[in-house]
Amino acid sequence: MIDWLNLLFNSIWIIGIALALAVFSIAYYQAQLGKVKIGSILGAPKFVLPLHLAGVLFSLGMALTSSRWWEILLWIVLMGWFVYEGYKIIILIRKS
Repeated sequence: MIDWLNLLFNSIWIIGIALALAVFSIAYYQAQLGKVKIGSILGAPKFVLPLHLAGVLFSLGMALTSSRWWEILLWIVLMGWFVYEGYKIIILIRKS
């Protein structure tokens, strides 16, 4: 029988990785069009914010699928860092 809760938890980190891959793919395409380095493209807030969202989803999914307390704690700390950095970017975007 299908464990629906486990399926849901695993789908969260998979969606996070898919989002990160999509952001890197679009950034790579735009870097090729503009003949610039991909790092300069990925530094723009419109790319950094989705990457942080992807990090939050990945960390949350991994925390939900982990079984050891210290593993869960590390994933939650990483997720908190992504949330904090994303919040700083939102503040930066609203100021400009």
